[in-house]
Amino acid sequence: MLSPFNCFKGKTKCDELYKFIYTNTAEKNIIYQIHLMGKDAIPCLIDFIDLDKKSVVGFQDPKFSTIYPFIINNYIGIKAGYLIEFILAKDSVENVSIDVWKNETNPYLLFDYCVIVKTDNNKPILEPLDYKDTKVLKDIYLKWWKTNKDKPIELLRKEWKENKHILDNSTYKWI
Repeated sequence: MLSPFNCFKGKTKCDELYKFIYTNTAEKNIIYQIHLMGKDAIPCLIDFIDLDKKSVVGFQDPKFSTIYPFIINNYIGIKAGYLIEFILAKDSVENVSIDVWKNETNPYLLFDYCVIVKTDNNKPILEPLDYKDTKVLKDIYLKWWKTNKDKPIELLRKEWKENKHILDNSTYKWI
């Protein structure tokens, strides 16, 4: 695993990213800051996908109470995968005030529950992932990155908006 202090080529927010992913103690506006980093954040985020720790996963939303097994019994690397999707999904976060970023989560909610599940015939299997799944997910994201890292962020975002998502053609899906 990359050191959390080296992943952004010396940028100071990497330690906050690591705290957000691993200990859930980063500032609330870290998602805003990560989005501003854009593509530079993606390699480090991919490296965090297979962290071997379970915790609360997802983002603050009342719907989480309806999916109990996902929020407390899932691998925290899913947060890293979500942040990659977030970087690709949003053209800009600059039009959202920093107060909104500090106090609300809706500006960055991409999926209903913000968790990854396995699928069977493209239908979600509503069970938490196991550690082997995180290794597979990391490989999927890494393969995608190796193929797409030289594309401009604008093109990656355009492709994401055209429903060309990283987990397409895999047995996993964001819900």
